[in-house]
Amino acid sequence: MLALCPSPLACRPIFRSALKWYTTRLERAVWTTNIASGSLVMFLGDGIAQCDAIKSQGVGEFDWVRSSVMVSWAAMSDVPINLALFALVRRTWGALGLSTRPSLVRSALQAACFFVPGALVRNPAFIAYCTTLEHAACNLVERRPVGEGWDLCMSRVRTKMREDLLTIVSSSASLWLPVNTFTFYAVPARFRALWTSSVAVCWLTYLSMIQHKAEHGPVST
Repeated sequence: MLALCPSPLACRPIFRSALKWYTTRLERAVWTTNIASGSLVMFLGDGIAQCDAIKSQGVGEFDWVRSSVMVSWAAMSDVPINLALFALVRRTWGALGLSTRPSLVRSALQAACFFVPGALVRNPAFIAYCTTLEHAACNLVERRPVGEGWDLCMSRVRTKMREDLLTIVSSSASLWLPVNTFTFYAVPARFRALWTSSVAVCWLTYLSMIQHKAEHGPVST
């Protein structure tokens, strides 16, 4: 069986070709390419979370409505916010005439500038967007009026804001401040969104579990 597995050296040309292809796509269509790859990462993250719930409970099936909502969040909000914030930090740093030489202190400051506005906007928006869109999508699938049960949906949003928002922000800071410091210090600018999306697989799995914790049970932080 092991003999059938290609060696790492044999895979290097494949990886090199894939990286070259992706780099070319980034140069031609940076937003489209990043949104497509970020959406794929979100699908993987939510898929891992769903499979974990199905395996641990021994019941249920893959929820395509839920997965579609999570992917739409990545495509319409999460990845565009990342791209806009990376560009904003870069332009602001240049406009202020600050040093661009690699430095852990500089990278940590950039990471904080990237994180704070993103956390203030992204985390509450994530809860509100996913909760309301899942409610509307389930109504459509079950052939009910889109707005049916709206009061209950708003109650769920308020409950999630009260119970989950602080946890998400705290966990987000613990992960993303160090990750983004490394990102600004060591990752070339054109690959930062891809790197962030790759690291985000575990984070998005966690977010999906928090958003759907009634299905997963308590989530450790």
